[in-house]
Amino acid sequence: MRLPEHRDPACPFDPPPELRGLPAMTRLEFADGHLGWLATTMAAARVVLGDPGFSARQELKHVPVR
Repeated sequence: MRLPEHRDPACPFDPPPELRGLPAMTRLEFADGHLGWLATTMAAARVVLGDPGFSARQELKHVPVR
């Protein structure tokens, strides 16, 4: 799945219709072609954001599979 780029100007924070009803963690392709994951529920987002294994700090990044 590709990440939708269009937002409804009347409700810019509402999820686009393409993202509603997806599994809690969904594999997606960003506009620049790289792959990532999208947390589509509040519960999944809380788990990811609360896990110390996930970080934006460059010095903590590592290859998960060698």
